[in-house]
Amino acid sequence: KSVTADKKPGFAAAVIRDGETVYEFYTGYADCELNTKASATTQYNLASVSKQITAACVVMLQQKGKLKLTDKLVRYFPLLPAAYNEVTLNQLLNHQSGIKDYRSIASLKGVEGQYTDEDVLRWLNAQGLNFIPGKRFSYSNSGYWFLVKIVEKVSGTTINSFAESNVFRPLKMNAVYGAKNAVNRAKGYVLTDGIYETAEEDSDVIGGGGVYASLPDMVKWVTEVQEQKVFGKTFWGAMLGGESAYCKPIRYNKGFFNTALPDGATELCHGGDVEGFHTYMAVRPGTKHCVIVLANDDMASPETIAKTLLKTTEFPEGFTLPEGKNTQEVLVMPETMNRYTGNYEMELGAYLNISVKNGKLVVLQSWNRISYAL
Repeated sequence: KSVTADKKPGFAAAVIRDGETVYEFYTGYADCELNTKASATTQYNLASVSKQITAACVVMLQQKGKLKLTDKLVRYFPLLPAAYNEVTLNQLLNHQSGIKDYRSIASLKGVEGQYTDEDVLRWLNAQGLNFIPGKRFSYSNSGYWFLVKIVEKVSGTTINSFAESNVFRPLKMNAVYGAKNAVNRAKGYVLTDGIYETAEEDSDVIGGGGVYASLPDMVKWVTEVQEQKVFGKTFWGAMLGGESAYCKPIRYNKGFFNTALPDGATELCHGGDVEGFHTYMAVRPGTKHCVIVLANDDMASPETIAKTLLKTTEFPEGFTLPEGKNTQEVLVMPETMNRYTGNYEMELGAYLNISVKNGKLVVLQSWNRISYAL
């Protein structure tokens, strides 16, 4: 569905320093058709930033004595193929399982839009692993799909209900799992030929994403990551400590990329991408800086915005985000472009499809169905 030119989606951003929000900004429309502007109550699709909440649910069950991170996956899914026998919950949390990404499988199968949990399990049952569990790092939403199902099996309730009782309510967040549970949900938008169109809704399958949250919700979350006052040091020691996956020059641990910055400081961060939504969060424990950027504009780059905000330690009156640089298009002959079309497997087991549309090379990312022109 096309959107009129005078209505545009946007993003929300906040910077937290020493536990206080020092910068908060909203721009654009949460719903262009209904003339609903972005506000503090707008709930955005967090996409892969949701992995932190799912990991927190798993760790909480561990601390309740309901499961162990050393448990084998087949304890909870006994009918999986033999190749899955040695996969542990910790490997699922840290993308070391070798299990193929179900979103990539759906893309390669040409499945657009909606598919079910039964579809995902059937696809994964038919697949081998990419490598011996624990031997490599390979980002896979499938691991977090299994973790969501394990939380539900062990707790006896839905992931949304468990997170509400154990994560969201203690932090006074209004976040939810699942688009159907979001009250003030933003629509995602994609710019096509100069016109914004509503993005196809992400699948109801909850795996590597699924959480909808407002900017104030996420301020509470990153503040807790930094200050650790509500859940305590023991919980956060389990979340941010223990085994982690090393993928030079960073580590991955339970929904957080642990990055060493050039000045020697550490940043805990993660981004999220699905069609129409991009998110980014970062916590710098050393300087007690946190940043959140949530966007419902497919053209937005939250990571760029976040890094700009983090570099700015003082905000003079009238502070605005820097404008992007202009680029110049170059004419490329069709026969040259056609040489690059096809499916490409990336290093981490994800896939790209490159095609020619309207005289341009267009990339389609299998893991989040986002496309863009080169």
